[in-house]
Amino acid sequence: MPANVPKPEQPSLIISMLLIMFGALDDILDFATGYFPGVTTVLAFMSTSIQMMIVMLDPQIMSQNASEIFKRLLKRWVLLGLTGMIEGLFIVLNLLPLQTLAAIAIRFMSQAEAARSRRKT
Repeated sequence: MPANVPKPEQPSLIISMLLIMFGALDDILDFATGYFPGVTTVLAFMSTSIQMMIVMLDPQIMSQNASEIFKRLLKRWVLLGLTGMIEGLFIVLNLLPLQTLAAIAIRFMSQAEAARSRRKT
C-alpha cells in the first residue's frame, strides 16, 4: 500500500447513492417490463454490470492491500451477481426490489468494515 494514500474513515456516500439509484432504476424497469423475459434479462445484466463497475470506484475498498481489495470486491460482486442472476432468470422474482436491497446491504457492509478498521486502530 502506498504511503501517501490515507485510509478513509467512512465509505463513500456518493458511491453508495449511485449503487442504490442504479438498483432502484433496475427494479423500476424490471417492474415495468416484468413480463417480457428477454428485455428483463438484458436490463438485469446491464444494470448488474454497471453496479459492479461502480463498486470498484469506492475509495474505501481501493485503499487496502491487494488481498483485502480482492476479498472486499469479491463479497460485493457475489452479492450483486446473485441478485442480478436471480432477477434475470426467474420471471416472477424480478418484481421484487432485489437490486436495491443488495445495494443497501453493500452500504451496510461498508459501514461495518469501516467500524471494524476504526476499532483496530
